[in-house]
Amino acid sequence: MDKGERWAYEVPKKYNLTEVLVEKIGTKRPLRVLISYLDDEYEGASEWVPPNRLKVLWANVDVYRAREKAWEELRHDGDEPTEIEGFAVEHVLYRRLPPAVATRLLNHGNYGLLAVHDWPELEVFTGRRREELLSGTHLEEEGTAYCSWKTTLAVAQAYAQLHAAEMLRELETYEKAQLHETVHGRLERRQGRDYFTEPEYSAEWYDGYTAPMLEIIRGWCGEARVERDEINELRRELWRNTERVNRAIHYLLLNDDEPRAWSLHSEMYPDAVRKRWKSQHHVQREKDERQKRDQEAAAELASQRMHERRVELDAKLERDRADALGYEPPPWAAADR
Repeated sequence: MDKGERWAYEVPKKYNLTEVLVEKIGTKRPLRVLISYLDDEYEGASEWVPPNRLKVLWANVDVYRAREKAWEELRHDGDEPTEIEGFAVEHVLYRRLPPAVATRLLNHGNYGLLAVHDWPELEVFTGRRREELLSGTHLEEEGTAYCSWKTTLAVAQAYAQLHAAEMLRELETYEKAQLHETVHGRLERRQGRDYFTEPEYSAEWYDGYTAPMLEIIRGWCGEARVERDEINELRRELWRNTERVNRAIHYLLLNDDEPRAWSLHSEMYPDAVRKRWKSQHHVQREKDERQKRDQEAAAELASQRMHERRVELDAKLERDRADALGYEPPPWAAADR
């Protein structure tokens, strides 16, 4: 970028391009560029702007606009990925898709797009030909093919189908670990501290995200959808028992029997951390006690201030009476007390 060049400037909030002339390059930080507008709409106005808003030399603006239009079509080719589909693709391709073969774009606006660097290797990875995988819009830039979400989804589906037996075994192991957490909770160590996630939260996550994701991937692997009524009934029974134990723990805490409450809690949730374990009952009771102490302190302070004010008024009344009758007020009513 040099003085005297004509650039396409992206107008803030309008996001349209207009022709400007570079008048001067700033020397301070952050860097700014002095431009003057050439379109009559701006009546020759000038201003200092960030250089990143100067997108391309005005002579190349048509090529730039065509590229932006192609990217916009690529981003909106078909339906956007649902959250569960995104989790399913992430589960299949994470640490499996070699970065030298293809990379997924995860940044805002381009989420779900796939950048393919080596088509022959991607065909080996998926067991499908390029023509089969390219089910949507794509564009080529500097030897890389940028493909829409449709192709990303097709790659994940193809890999899952090609390695169905391996994927199904891995899903079985993964699901068992997730179901264990729905009953016993999860203990994690982060930054040198232990954090325990209650099983209720793990169960909500499993029902809302994990189970639907696993069903999608199993479908890609060719496994017919199976209603696991017996497993689901066992899970419901486990939850009923868990609720009974939680009620018993709550009853013990209401009766100030914390040792037995903790013993029952730790038996139910072996990974729970004692030093930071507090039931909602304990938290609420401590809050109520704090509020009670604060209210008593506020009432005591108000009573003390009322007493002091009463003494002041009595003293003033006695001084006024002494002035009227011509006698010396008693020491407790002296003005300089």
